[in-house]
Amino acid sequence: MTLILQTLHGSRLYGTAHADSDYDTFVVDTDVERAEQTIDGADDLTQMSLEAFLENVFRGSAQSCEAMFSPVAQVDPRYAAMFAGIRVTGAESHARYRRNIEEHSGGNLKRRRHAVRLGLNFAELRATGRFDPQMNAGQRSLIVELADRYAGRELFDVASNL
Repeated sequence: MTLILQTLHGSRLYGTAHADSDYDTFVVDTDVERAEQTIDGADDLTQMSLEAFLENVFRGSAQSCEAMFSPVAQVDPRYAAMFAGIRVTGAESHARYRRNIEEHSGGNLKRRRHAVRLGLNFAELRATGRFDPQMNAGQRSLIVELADRYAGRELFDVASNL
């Protein structure tokens, strides 16, 4: 196995974990032929090949983009420069982010908070082609405030235009 990238993922990466949050890990390695998710108690592992990972990044998969841009990722030095140069700027990736935000905007509180977090990431992605998936205290407060105040189409409009 050649480990290409490994990072903490999910709420522990975003800074929104609580006592009952699971431990999400995202791994890209050469031994994985297709994307796999394994859940063992509180441990949730997502693994995929480099080819699938890069395809997902450029298609705008939120999970893959979060792993790509994770500031805590351990990256094989042979891939570090390539990963540092990646920007996600295509119309397909932006459309996928909008669809993801819309899908979460009308859900329960957790899903609405996810929509706002995606909106914050999307704003940075549109501006720079990258984003930091870790949320600072101000962003975490904004996520709670907007998800509590809005739902459905209103939340989609707000979160898509952050």
